[in-house]
Amino acid sequence: MTVQQDLTAGNGQIANALVTRAGSLASTAFQNLGSWRDEDIQRYLRQIGPALTGVKREAAKSTLAFYQEIANVTGQDFTQPLITASDIATQTLRNGVDTSVVYRRPFVDMRTALANGSTMTDAIQSGARRANYLASTEVQLARRNAGLKARSANDNIVGYVRTLTGLENCALCYVASTQRYTRGDLMPIHPGCDCGEMPIYGDQDPGQVIDDIRLEAAHENIKKRFGITDRGGREIDFRKIKITEHGEMGPMLTVRGNKFSGTDSLQFAESKYTSIDNLVDDADDIAADIDITYDYSKGQTANGNVPMQVLMEKSGKGGKPTLVTSQADLPDGKVFYRGASVENTDNFINANRDRIGTGVYGDGYYFATNKNVADGYAELGVEKGKTIAAKLKPDAKIFKYDGDVEDLANGNFGVDIQQEAADKLNYYVDGKFPTEQEEAIAENFYSNYQDATTTDLILQGFDGMEVPEPGSTDGSTYLILFNREAVVVAD
Repeated sequence: MTVQQDLTAGNGQIANALVTRAGSLASTAFQNLGSWRDEDIQRYLRQIGPALTGVKREAAKSTLAFYQEIANVTGQDFTQPLITASDIATQTLRNGVDTSVVYRRPFVDMRTALANGSTMTDAIQSGARRANYLASTEVQLARRNAGLKARSANDNIVGYVRTLTGLENCALCYVASTQRYTRGDLMPIHPGCDCGEMPIYGDQDPGQVIDDIRLEAAHENIKKRFGITDRGGREIDFRKIKITEHGEMGPMLTVRGNKFSGTDSLQFAESKYTSIDNLVDDADDIAADIDITYDYSKGQTANGNVPMQVLMEKSGKGGKPTLVTSQADLPDGKVFYRGASVENTDNFINANRDRIGTGVYGDGYYFATNKNVADGYAELGVEKGKTIAAKLKPDAKIFKYDGDVEDLANGNFGVDIQQEAADKLNYYVDGKFPTEQEEAIAENFYSNYQDATTTDLILQGFDGMEVPEPGSTDGSTYLILFNREAVVVAD
């Protein structure tokens, strides 16, 4: 092993320890609060603030120290930049978002869990998990910003490569480590990430700090994350990883969908998730993507059901509907109508991201075969909304529910699904207790009957569910659509 590799390994171990320490102190403090009211948020910040600031300062300084050591080994000049308190403040690291706004989120998660029927213990754990993600990610943001300061202060650094610790690397990190970044690029991260940076001086390239064992691990992690791998690089271009620009945290690593589309993102043909076991195996990545997707500047209603959005995208679905100019251009089949505000209708047709709503019969976009019903929903707002017509594509897979629709509303249908999930996730199983990953999946996807029903159908590959219209005597139905790609819309 070279000196550079020794330094990289040591830097990775330090980074992992700091990221882990920050997450642990934030989650432990949250669990031990004893009271979780709005007035307790500032008390919580006073408890964790000094210690978290200390960890962030240590993380930033260790990053600069690593840059210095690499300069020494390679015979390069290096000017040590000054790290100030402002450089590691939450508002600086999170693009102006106030500390109290960020660390209110664990309290919101806890209350949401309680509202969804979780026990107090489980709800506290939900908030603690969010606190862990927030604090650990903030330490990585401090490391990333320190690296940017180091490159900005040294013109001889032309770029950097991502280095892996071998401790917390997910497949996204492995794929991203094949990239070379320019000096002004912030390193794309994800919650819990502990990757580092290896500076590139002039035309010098440090190469891959990765041995045969790590290379094998990279392929295994890529296969686990994406369901496919290709050591020859012919079927998968690993450089085409999706980087999402997050308004609060900057560039974030993610993959949207699983269908290979060539140049835009890593997307593959097979559905990745088909069972609860798949969800548990990928629980940490799912939680990270939910955190990235949720827009904290908006309320829960405006965000919709974010876990279902993430589940759809990770199952290779959730793209835009096909648009035609008139109803006469729609394919053969039953016509469904959707009434909503002009803004919601535009989002359904044009938005890059889904905004799957929550509903009494299941989560999704609601349509009706009875146009009068749709028109009624279009009239609900302060301003007149809009009704659109749609038909299913020939290959759409729709679950036809022909039972009593009230059984969907009161949980008689979803209760068996929820109970089966509870058993698989080791709830109420003698001698077993759910892992943290199993708890997260239960909270995000099986906390109520409607979520459990929708999750189960998505895992089976369904694009939506058709149910009888309550009280109808003429065979009218509702279409609860999960996947916008499954319909053709006349606007």
